Formats: sequence, structure tokens, C-alpha cells
Amino acid sequence: MLAQALLFFFPVSGSAIPKLSGSFSMEDTKVTTPESSSNLFQAGLNFDLVPVMTKRLGLLLNAKINFIDSGKESLWSGSWNAAPFGNLGVDLTGDSYGFNMRHSNYATLSANADLVDTKISRAAFSLAPQDLPRLAADYTTTKTTTSGIRNNEAQTDTISLFGDYQYEWLNFRGGYSTQESFSQGVLSFSSDSIFFGTGGSYEILPQTTLSGDVSLNQSTSQGSRGEQTTNTSKGLSLNLNSSPLEWLGVTGNFRKDLADSTGTLAVTGTSTGSQTIDVSGRLSPFPSLQFTATLGNRTFDDVALTRSVDYRTVAATFSDRLRDEIQVGLNLSRSAEFDPEQGDNIRDGFSLNSTMDLTPRISARVNFNVGRSENPGFVNTRLFGASGTFADRNLYNDRPVGFTFFDTINNELYTKLVNTNNATDWSLPVHFVLLTEQFTVSKTVQFNMIPTDKTSLALSLAANSNAEKLDLLELGSRTATSSFSYRPNLRTSYSLSGSANLPQTGAASYSTTASMSYRFFRGHQFTGSYSKTFTALKATDNFFGGVSISLFKRISLGLTYGTTQLFSEDQTHLFRATLSKSF
Repeated sequence: MLAQALLFFFPVSGSAIPKLSGSFSMEDTKVTTPESSSNLFQAGLNFDLVPVMTKRLGLLLNAKINFIDSGKESLWSGSWNAAPFGNLGVDLTGDSYGFNMRHSNYATLSANADLVDTKISRAAFSLAPQDLPRLAADYTTTKTTTSGIRNNEAQTDTISLFGDYQYEWLNFRGGYSTQESFSQGVLSFSSDSIFFGTGGSYEILPQTTLSGDVSLNQSTSQGSRGEQTTNTSKGLSLNLNSSPLEWLGVTGNFRKDLADSTGTLAVTGTSTGSQTIDVSGRLSPFPSLQFTATLGNRTFDDVALTRSVDYRTVAATFSDRLRDEIQVGLNLSRSAEFDPEQGDNIRDGFSLNSTMDLTPRISARVNFNVGRSENPGFVNTRLFGASGTFADRNLYNDRPVGFTFFDTINNELYTKLVNTNNATDWSLPVHFVLLTEQFTVSKTVQFNMIPTDKTSLALSLAANSNAEKLDLLELGSRTATSSFSYRPNLRTSYSLSGSANLPQTGAASYSTTASMSYRFFRGHQFTGSYSKTFTALKATDNFFGGVSISLFKRISLGLTYGTTQLFSEDQTHLFRATLSKSF
């Protein structure tokens, strides 16, 4: 009857017949914790109807009935919760438009035996006519109800609208979105945002492209106590990319951002800005060798100051196959930032990686990385008699011989040589140049092996160290992982994996997991896994297993059991049985 009704409203030509399929399923889930026990029974009847028609209408109907039981004695001592349209979906598409609607209503049991009921409704529409502006709209509402130890009801509503228009090489865009969140029926958060922008790319010369983008965004948010904040941001970016030769490339970038924030939680009139300008070059004399360099400046607002930081980066990269079995990669880099306010920061990097096919069944990968950072240090002014600006030194002219004063602006130390209460009593300045040097070393070795046609083995060892002195042999934090799989035939598979974590400071931890899968004849299948974790505080054991049985034609039965804290009083058990039939 449903198919006939759709054919009446959406007639088709010829002998096209709508496709109708569906399934019926029943599922019962029980979760038991030391504090409580909950049971959830669900039954669903699903129809999937795909009419054959010129408008390409896809219709999905699903009727679902839930039975919820929180008692411990009888399955039928609970209460019924019927949802005639548990899941509903409609899709309609044309040459230049599309519409889809989704509604789902499902229930689950959490790990602590709480019942979680979720309802999600969504409707979306898109319009994309040729050579005209495109439009997309979306509405989504999500409601989650938690019953049990933690009772809660939360809802979120979201509306968004977006449009853009492509005119030759320029793209114009704009959009609006709003969101409201409720907790226990009370508004907890709301926000509105609107944005506009335009951008595009144009080839001004052969192999030379100029790209640009301008954006304007404004968002307003409000909390549960009525506090409101408005943020406005503006951005301009330009990019010039030129590759006149295959082995030579030049790139220039300019970006400027402005941000304003006002509201009850922001300082009124707060305005910040940033600007970045850089030029990069690429030189590849050989396909396996490449040199890159970047020179730039970054200006930004920091509290009440405007800071200007110059930076530059140079790097060399080499990657080639030394032999058919050995691939080698090498990278050297240095980056430096010159900050007049906080000093210079310099970082050096070296990395070496190699992939080797040792034998037809064994391959290895080696990674070796060394990093060095040089940062300005900070002086503990409590070590001196007084500190401040150079002008503040005159406040201490009356101090005794041997008194010390540290100039925090120029990082210079003065000492009283005589006591005549005069500015000439001080010694010549001693300039402090403090640098903090830090080295990081990481080493990784990985082996992939296929001992036989039915087995595979993977081993990985990693070590990471961080110190003020370079020590290539220092292990630091260590991590080891391994995995082994065995498949004696097409129906059976076994796997075993483990890991060990030995941090540089703190307690070690270990974990192991064993699993197996066996597929019987006629589509029956069994899967199971056991995992154990060791930490300094305790050891935990978890088990998960499931059986899938094909009873008759298109009828299957699934049984699942899982437990955590296997040998502890805090055990949590989960049991699920599912019966389904498709037609």
C-alpha cells in the first residue's frame, strides 16, 4: 500500500518498480555494576523503500518499540516506551537541489547501568543552480535523557545558513548560525555568529599566482547567568606563489588580523591585532635534494605592548634510495626568533630515517631525531639587594659598600664600591647573558616480520630523552610494543599484543591483550578477547566475547558478554542478545 501511494503521487514511466526491503530485530541488554543493575529491551521493524522516479526520492521508514526495565526480578516488571517513528529518513535530490530529513530515537545503557535515551532530528536543504548563488540550510536538535544514578536531561538546538557565489575567479561567501543548549529545561548557553568573506586566486604571470582573502566574523555568546560576550574579528591575507623553474620557487605571504571583545566577562574595548609578513624560497638542484629558507616578521599585541619578532628558518632535506632495499631520508634545520622584549630563541633539528628490506620477509624502519633549543634565561632578582630600572638605582645611593642592584631592563648588575651617597659610587655594569640550552633525543626502531605464511610479527622500541646536555646514549623514557598474529586456516585467527611504558620519572605500566576469532560453517562466528593492565596501583582484567549464529534463512542470533575488573569486587557485567531477520 505504501509503494502504491508513492506511485500515485510520484508517477513513473515504463515498468519501473520501487525497491522495498526491511528487517525486524529484537535486542535485550543488561548491565550490572556493584551499585545497580539495569535492563533494556528493544524491538524494531525497519522498512527501506527506494522508489524509482524522476525526482530521485529515497524514503527510509523505521518503527521502533522500546521496553525499559530497571528491576532485578522480572523482565516484565518495567514500563513500555513506544516510539512509532523511532528512525525516519527522507532523501530528495534533483539536478540543482537536495533535501534530506533524519530522525532517530535510540536507547543505550552506560557502563554504570544508567539508561541513556537519545533523540536526534535533522533537516537540511541545499540549492545549487548553475551560475547562480548557492545556498545551504540546516536545523538539528538533540535531546539526551539519562535515568539512573545520574539523572539529567540536556537538549541542544542548532540552526545554520550558508551561501556563496562564484564570479569568475572570485568567491563571495556569507553565513549565519545560532545554537541554544538547555540543561534540566533551563538555558545554559546560547550563541549567534555571522560571517562574510571574499577570496580568490588569479594567475598574474605564467607559473605565478596571486591569492587573497578578506573575512569578517562576529559572534555573541550568553551563559546561564546572563553574562554576554561579543567577539569581532577581521582578517586580510595575501599570497604570491611563483615557480618560474622546476627547481626554483618563491612564496610571499602577508596576513593581518584584528580582534575586538566586549561584554560582561571581557574588558570593555579590548582590541588586539597581529600582522605577519614572510618570504620563502625553495631550491632543488637535484630531485633528491632540496633547500628552503624563510625570512619574516611577526607583530602582535601582548597585554599593553606591541611586540615585533623577526624570524628566519633554513632547512635542507635529502631523500633517496641508496639501494633497492634501503631508503634514506635526512633533514637539517635551524630556526631563530629575535624578540627585543624577551630575547632570542634558536632551535636546531636533525632527523635521520631509513626503511630497509632486510630479507623478503623482514623489513625494518629506523628513526633518529635530535633537537636543540636555545632560550633566554631569567635572573632570580632575590639574589641581589634590589632590582628595577636603571633610574631606580638612584634610590639606593645611600646603601653600604657591597650592596648590589640589578637592572631588569638591560640585564646588568651594579655593586656599591664606596658610600658617598652619590651616583658615582656604583661599579661599572656587569652584563648578564643567560641562555638555557635543552636537548631532545628520540630513537625508534621497528621490525615487521612474516615468519611463515600464516604468522606475522611486529616489534617496536622507542626511547625519548630530554636534558640540558647532549647524550646520544641516554634512553630516558622507553616504550616497547609487540604484536603477533596466527591464522592457521581461513576460519580461525589468533592475536597477541603487549606494551610496556617505562617513563623517565614515575611508575612503569604494562598491558597485554589476547584475542581469537573462529568462523563456523553456515556463517556462525565466535570472537573473544582478554586484556590485562599492570600499573603501580593495581592490575585490571577485562574480557569481551561474542557469538553470531545463523539460525535459518536471513535469521541471525547474536550473543555478547563483557566484564571489567574481572578479579575484583568492582566488577561490571554486560550481556546482550540480538535476534534479527531481514526480508
